[in-house]
Amino acid sequence: AQDQNTIAEARALFAKYKENRESVPANIARTVLNIVAYNGGDEEYKQFLEIWKKETIPELEKRIFNSLSSFKKPEQIDQTLKLVMSNEVRSQDGFGLLASELMDSESNEQTWTFLKAHWDEVSKKFPPRSLAQIAFACRNFDTSEQENDLKTFFSSHPLSYGKAAVSRMLETVHQSVLFRQRNQAKIEKWAIDQAALLK
Repeated sequence: AQDQNTIAEARALFAKYKENRESVPANIARTVLNIVAYNGGDEEYKQFLEIWKKETIPELEKRIFNSLSSFKKPEQIDQTLKLVMSNEVRSQDGFGLLASELMDSESNEQTWTFLKAHWDEVSKKFPPRSLAQIAFACRNFDTSEQENDLKTFFSSHPLSYGKAAVSRMLETVHQSVLFRQRNQAKIEKWAIDQAALLK
């Protein structure tokens, strides 16, 4: 909802978190990090990377690393994707973050384009069963162009352990495409009508 008071409070808590991980209750730490990241710029991104690299407690390291997927500026997404493919990130950690980027409507197109361009590297870095999970993470695409692209790509790049995942994903995408075709115009009209009532 982008409530400015909430964002300000999250930033204040993050300032404390940087100095002392125990200053923010564990049950809200992830939310705080995600809010700061979503609204963060280059400086915040740099701070997250610094915390991640210095963190020695595995649980806290994973928490800050996964929060990188909440940064949504195109250049930040690109930096995160390149980081995932680097030797700095273990494969078991990286594919989860890739899946998060693929499932998010604000980053899925950019992530999918990146993955296609680096598929040989992706295939070498991640084990076959992980690739099946990445394929399934594409299920939030919802246009006919995206559906055709997914069909074409996975037809020419079959996954040894991912046939069922690809099949389920394509079925879900097709249902979303049909829903968009049948309802997008109605939903847009409803939203415009409701906005007009507020004037």
